[in-house]
Amino acid sequence: PLSLHDALPIWEGHRSYVLYGRRGGQRFSLYVPEELVADIQLALENGRRVKDLISMAGERYAHALKNRRRSRSDM
Repeated sequence: PLSLHDALPIWEGHRSYVLYGRRGGQRFSLYVPEELVADIQLALENGRRVKDLISMAGERYAHALKNRRRSRSDM
């Protein structure tokens, strides 16, 4: 999973952020300028919501297939 963290200050009075994650089994880190942090956080939250919705849809689909199979065998 991707996560956004406060990084150690590059110089006094300057905040910086780092996005950590994995791509193809490899870890990566990416500097994120402070003015982009809110947009990146929103994108990460939206991505997590999409992942959850896809998982829920897959579960519902599996249940529907099982129910359809079960109803065919009852005929």
